[in-house]
Parts: sequence; structure tokens; C-alpha cells
Amino acid sequence: MASTGQLRRSTTSKYFECPATNRYTDLQFSFAPKQQTVDDIRNWLENFGIHKSRIAHSDNKGWIAVDVTVKEAEGLLDTEYYEHEHTTSSKVRVGCDEYVNCRI
Repeated sequence: MASTGQLRRSTTSKYFECPATNRYTDLQFSFAPKQQTVDDIRNWLENFGIHKSRIAHSDNKGWIAVDVTVKEAEGLLDTEYYEHEHTTSSKVRVGCDEYVNCRI
């Protein structure tokens, strides 16, 4: 910001250019876990009985989504889920009191 409190605009001709697609892709995948980590997690889930069709790896490879029931989630994470009602809004949220260290 300039000292007058106004935003400055860049005068460079590259100000509005988007990064090259390959640079974006390189950056996007730089946050992805190693393939061995992904394989270990998939194996852990499948060994628990989760079919591979219920496991999705995000397009940016940064996270894994799993379609499980509450009972399955409780078993995977060795915890128990409850419905908690917010005292002032009456909104119900699902949560647990603790997680046990799960090992893959």
C-alpha cells in the first residue's frame, strides 16, 4: 500500500498474466504426498474392508476422500462419535471426545 492508504497498481505488462500451466501443475503436485504414503493409506483402508471404489484421490493429489459409515469411521479411528447440540444456535454437529493414535 502507498502511504496515502490507496492500493498501488503494478505497471508491469505481466501483472494480469496467469502462470504457465506446467508451472501451476508443478506447484499443485508439489504438495502431494509420496506415492508410497498413498499406497499405504489405501492398503490400510482396504484391509479394514473399505472397497477401493469408495476411496477417491483428489485431482490435485493433496488428499484422499473415503465414503464410510459412522460405524466404519469409529472402527478406523478407534473412537466414538456423538451428536452435539450447540447451546445457543441449537445446530447439531457430529464430533468425538478423543482420537486414539491409529497406525497405518
